[in-house]
Amino acid sequence: MPELSRRQALAATALAGLVATLPAWAQDAAATSAQWDLTDLYPSVTAWDDARKKALAEVPSLTKYKGRLGESADTLAAFLVAQSDLGKTASRVFTYASLNADADLRVSAAQERQAQAIDLYTALGEATAWVSPELLALGKAKIDRFVASNATLKTRFDFALADTLRQAPHTLSPESEKLLAGVGAPFSGPGEIREQLVASDIPWPTVTLSTGKKVRLDDQAYTLNRDAPNRADRKLVFDTFWTEYGKFQNSLGAAYLSHVKADVFRKKARNYPTSLAAALSGNNVPEAVYRSLVAETNKGLPQLHRYFELRRRMLGCPTWPITTSIRHWSRSTSA
Repeated sequence: MPELSRRQALAATALAGLVATLPAWAQDAAATSAQWDLTDLYPSVTAWDDARKKALAEVPSLTKYKGRLGESADTLAAFLVAQSDLGKTASRVFTYASLNADADLRVSAAQERQAQAIDLYTALGEATAWVSPELLALGKAKIDRFVASNATLKTRFDFALADTLRQAPHTLSPESEKLLAGVGAPFSGPGEIREQLVASDIPWPTVTLSTGKKVRLDDQAYTLNRDAPNRADRKLVFDTFWTEYGKFQNSLGAAYLSHVKADVFRKKARNYPTSLAAALSGNNVPEAVYRSLVAETNKGLPQLHRYFELRRRMLGCPTWPITTSIRHWSRSTSA
């Protein structure tokens, strides 16, 4: 679940960035007429629900392979194919429900469908919690022999099997893995609370731009109007949007704290030294790479601030009151 959510967030960010680069007339069209077309996934909510129920009914069938993965390369390949196929269906079910729910977070039926899709993922995780421990029990030598002798394992699952072996120090017993799989749904709560606040409960204000256009400043409208040609409009959009956001800082902060606590729980449960190490482990990114990126970014901040100051003077703009605060912050983060 968490990995899927991040991928979708990146896709949404990329889409928002693409829209923001369009000319004004295209942005207006995008804001008023662009909608998800989900018929390529499922032609109707009924078809989606039928697929979800079918997938949920098939989840227990995977347990028939429990204790048998070491029988032969063909048995292991058959299980991995079945697991992969069911996982793809679960991903399709979740994507439909998630995009449908994002269209309007005030529609309770759509939110219920998204919760049902998350429950499908949780059930799949619980039903396959034994897999990694059993693969590790087989040992690298046996798995390598299976991969070498089976075309399906070699072409489709060799990386996944190698990655499972890599994460052996952070793999628990089947019982513990099942328990961790079960907390996926409740641990997604903080993110869902934040989404509901931002997309449904915050009473976003409406501003009037210099063109006479009235804009209700929710997330989408902020993205579309924060680079308005008129500087006064940009300042109005920025100040109004973030002032309203700030009114809910306590609720948003509480949701964020719960999210952090969930990360800390996971890192402790899986024996990682830090939450950062746990977050980077899935993609096998060395912590040194992350630290280097942060250090190099901070190192380049003075040049970036110098560029902004040069542009300010050339454009004849007044000094931004919080420039000093930003520089102080950047120095503190570099320390």
